[in-house]
Amino acid sequence: MEQITWPEADLEILESCPVCGSQEFNIAHSRCGDIVFGNAPGFWDVQQCSKCQSGFIDRRPTPETIGRAYSSYYTHESGLPDVRPGQSLKLRILELMRGSYVNRHYGKGSPSLGPLGLLGIHAFPGISATLDRKHRFISFPKKGPARLLDIGCGNGDFLQTAKDSGWEVYGCDPDPSACELAIKYTSHLRQGGSEAWHDKKGFFQAITLNHVVEHLHDPLETFAQCHDMLAPGGLLHIETPNFDAVGRDVYSSYWRGLEVPRHLVLFTWGSLQEALKKSGYSIQRKMVRGNFDKLSRTSAKLEAGYRPNQKVPDGTTLRKPSKEQSEESARNKVKSEFIGIIAQKA
Repeated sequence: MEQITWPEADLEILESCPVCGSQEFNIAHSRCGDIVFGNAPGFWDVQQCSKCQSGFIDRRPTPETIGRAYSSYYTHESGLPDVRPGQSLKLRILELMRGSYVNRHYGKGSPSLGPLGLLGIHAFPGISATLDRKHRFISFPKKGPARLLDIGCGNGDFLQTAKDSGWEVYGCDPDPSACELAIKYTSHLRQGGSEAWHDKKGFFQAITLNHVVEHLHDPLETFAQCHDMLAPGGLLHIETPNFDAVGRDVYSSYWRGLEVPRHLVLFTWGSLQEALKKSGYSIQRKMVRGNFDKLSRTSAKLEAGYRPNQKVPDGTTLRKPSKEQSEESARNKVKSEFIGIIAQKA
């Protein structure tokens, strides 16, 4: 049977690293296929820059044709379910404690236990960590306008979260189906990437890029556009896979974070911080999210020939990281599975 490949005319070749511009790079993973969703034909080489250590696909789909790789792609999973009132006294108290924490840090006018709830939440560190991630660590402005843009907003889950916290929310996504879902959360919605709102110079107090930058052909151009759109002192939130993760050391080309050819550029902690500084930002906060156990199991499934959402037959043995590798992931934050950064417009 003839092997289906990505048409040669629909590929572009890079002459330099898309992060730092170096022309020195070497193949880190060769002939990788779309083992995650199986809808992008062909094989792809993942290069590693010798200077900044970022990873990137060379001979990659052009911006005009990359959409084919998303034909059966889901990026828009629902947010974590809230604790619902009325189920039990314990759950009601937990909900009020959550309200205390969110009101204190993220401006939401939720029912709460006030300061008492803030004391109680310390007994449940997992709850506060979940709430921080849900709100993307973006504190509500103490004064002045509060306009937030979510680039790659998907079905609008985060738009709703930010709107509930008092933000005036704006969104954009290149997927028209996603925009059809997100429109119910805001009338300020445009189809496309950061360029969709680039006419709004100095307009936003916060912009979020949650698992977006790895999908961009030119992430530095997006950083520059966001800088233009942010008001002085505005905040930029980024979360993205870490090319230096322990998981990639363990599973190589089966590491879930590669996801060729949709993940075009993969940063390290160092390369992302340097790129942001060169783009006119100062680093305000680093958020480490390991999630090593979950990502390891997903990578192990890919290694065994299963899709991430496939059920593994009973009795199937998946390769697990060694104890030393798991400990390194927990100990060495530079090797975390994901990078999270809050940067401020200088």
